[in-house]
Amino acid sequence: MGNTILEQVDEMTYLGVIIDKNLTWKSQTDNLCKKLSRSAGIFSKLRYFVDKTTLLKTYHTIFNSHLQYAILCWGATSSTNINRIQVLQNKAVRNITKAPIFTRLDFLYLNLRILKVQDLHKLEVIKFMHSHHHGLVPSFFSSFFQKVNRSHNRTTRNATSSNYTVKWCRTS
Repeated sequence: MGNTILEQVDEMTYLGVIIDKNLTWKSQTDNLCKKLSRSAGIFSKLRYFVDKTTLLKTYHTIFNSHLQYAILCWGATSSTNINRIQVLQNKAVRNITKAPIFTRLDFLYLNLRILKVQDLHKLEVIKFMHSHHHGLVPSFFSSFFQKVNRSHNRTTRNATSSNYTVKWCRTS
């Protein structure tokens, strides 16, 4: 861009998402854990005064909104980061249902109709790819994915018109 010198930084915030230079999303998940921890603490105090329906609405308002924001970007972070977020989500779900600490959580998530962090990320990826397949995303993303049947001439099990592969790129 002319003679403009760009400054290299370790991390930057863009639209509320903290992007670090190695795309580890550690800073983003640290920030998110702070927000979710506060929200989970609210449930521990609120559960004695309101019913389950109000707690569930509050969950979607103050917890899930933070959790779901830009999960398409940071959701593929390391399992260590995801597990930290999952622990906070488990704490919130236990507080909503007033369940003891050793209660099996799968049934609680199912009864509350809440998706876990990994499942939320998968859902967002599926929604994005569905939109991409039907041409509903900006044309900028059209070069990101290549249909499997266009990558080679051999007939394989995955060579249907709806399967995609990510183009290889050097990241070092």
